[in-house]
Amino acid sequence: MDKGLPTAQCPNCGAFERLGTEICFACGTRMDGVSPGSGFAPLAEGPAAYRPGPPPPEGPYRYGPPDQGYGGYGTGYGYPPSAPPAYGYPAAYGYQPQRPDKGATTALVLGIVAFFICGVLLGPFAMIEGFKSRKRIRESNGLLTGDGMALAGVILGAVALGLNIVVIILEIVLITASSPSYR
Repeated sequence: MDKGLPTAQCPNCGAFERLGTEICFACGTRMDGVSPGSGFAPLAEGPAAYRPGPPPPEGPYRYGPPDQGYGGYGTGYGYPPSAPPAYGYPAAYGYQPQRPDKGATTALVLGIVAFFICGVLLGPFAMIEGFKSRKRIRESNGLLTGDGMALAGVILGAVALGLNIVVIILEIVLITASSPSYR
């Protein structure tokens, strides 16, 4: 933080932020109601430390009213999207990066391998891993992705298991039909 700029203390975590900052970078709390009287702690002495900045703009749009442009899609005015948190800091409120579920990838790989090699053994494992992964993805409230991969693993595992059972039954029937009967 630059020396000589006035700061305000976050009411939630006590971190000092530059006066006029909307969100505390340490904990993600909105600092709308924080004023110099509520934890104002200048970093430098003299009149430069207490010089107020320009007043915030009025209205709901900080960067000006949104321009609807052609077709009502806008041209980028309004609040900018939040950036991901810096290394070592917790994520701000509302920002949770999505990540793929590792079980979904495992189910897909097991399903593909089961389709070509030993479907009787690997097919059920692909199905079980796919069902467990889909349940985790549903319960994550959008934090985990990969539902399609998990479903593909379940389907490939079931098809591989079914085809291998049919092939085993056909082999048994053909072997018993072709062997001479000893009576």
